[in-house]
Amino acid sequence: MDSQEEIAIWADKLAIQELGVRYCDATTRGDWDAFEAAWADDAVWEESAPLEATIVGRREIRDRIAPSLDGVEFFVQICHGVTIDEIAGDRARARATVQGMARSRGHSCVNYGIYYDELVKCDGLWRYARRRLQNIYVDTSPLAGAAAIARGAIP
Repeated sequence: MDSQEEIAIWADKLAIQELGVRYCDATTRGDWDAFEAAWADDAVWEESAPLEATIVGRREIRDRIAPSLDGVEFFVQICHGVTIDEIAGDRARARATVQGMARSRGHSCVNYGIYYDELVKCDGLWRYARRRLQNIYVDTSPLAGAAAIARGAIP
């Protein structure tokens, strides 16, 4: 492998890792244009129990996820790291460990999970072709803290 190939692989790895962080940033802030841009047109989003769901299509993913989060008092999703398992041309496989926390109308949720990702490079940008969230730990105990800023006010 020559140095140009090595640079290209590292650039792809960095772009995939950044996509994971940007995805969590977009969901935390409710930036649905940035959220939608993370997906390939025919993408599939899946979540395991206890919040089981499967959604197909970039716009449908946005249209189903955005309303479910727009009404919450607060929502934070943190990407703790992205591990790239394979890059083969314009396809890749990766995992991202995440933590989510939300409160809405007196109901709270803290979860830890792993996204199992299949990615595709479209027009030079990495996007999710399939994203499956495997919840590992879910706690619905009431969160006692206060939301310091309204979700819609987060810049």
